[in-house]
Amino acid sequence: MNIRVAENLLLGLMMLFAVFCFSCKKIKEPEPEGNVIAKIGNSVITETDLNQKLSDLPAEYRNHYENTESGRKQFIDALVKEKVIYELAKQTGIDKGEEYTDSLNKFKSNQQSQLSEYENNLLIELFLKNKQTDFTPSENDIKNYYDLHKDVYVEPVAYTVRYILSFDEKSAQEVYEKARNIGDEEKFANLAKEFSQDASSAESGGRIGPVRSGELVPEFEKAALSLKNGEVSEVVSTQYGYCIIYKVSSQKLPAIALDEVKDSIKILLERNNLEEFVNQQTKNIGVEVNYLTETSSATTAENKI
Repeated sequence: MNIRVAENLLLGLMMLFAVFCFSCKKIKEPEPEGNVIAKIGNSVITETDLNQKLSDLPAEYRNHYENTESGRKQFIDALVKEKVIYELAKQTGIDKGEEYTDSLNKFKSNQQSQLSEYENNLLIELFLKNKQTDFTPSENDIKNYYDLHKDVYVEPVAYTVRYILSFDEKSAQEVYEKARNIGDEEKFANLAKEFSQDASSAESGGRIGPVRSGELVPEFEKAALSLKNGEVSEVVSTQYGYCIIYKVSSQKLPAIALDEVKDSIKILLERNNLEEFVNQQTKNIGVEVNYLTETSSATTAENKI
């Protein structure tokens, strides 16, 4: 390593670090921790300070400055220069100025917000960790779920549909009257482009698929699987709006053994058990919500439907 280049680079890094996040010791403070290795005006650098600064360095620099005599001296000299600039800055009274105090207060506010968020997340994480066994399904639970969903695992199908989404039932019924006897995929696609309120899927004529059974919300999938190819469903109410479905195609898929999906079923049941627990506790605690908006924007069909 070119020592002069390294020294300049280190000094530059240290000065930048000082500007943004270095917190020096006060003029009058408790006894410094560790042996004092340098005094600069009213500030000191201790061995503890040195070791902390070294540990903050990227690994590719740390080895040179930590494990060689010349590197350690070079690093201490850089710290001293940084402290000299700090002392000069203090003498100018910059720390009493508006720019300094505003920036410092903003930083403290951000730090407090991050700390509060971390505390909340940690509390939730540890609570759920302690409750984990309450949500974990038994082997029998997993087997029962597999048996109850033969359409997904034992006799799976993949199907493709087109659909039109309306946010109110009256509009959906009006579109249904236009689509009910259409009997042609291209014509239905044109209706979807014109009338579907899901802007993203409307661009492709409301096409979804092929998707496996079990991937879409139950009420939508039940209606889709009950159709023959080329048929149009009546208006189907879902949690995302009112849908009119055109069945394009479907095909049978190979069966999936329990061992292949045991882990994914376990995760699914854990999530279901957690959701059921939270829903029950929500009722017990009592919750009031103001969603602030009366309508929700459409998202892509494959994300929501």
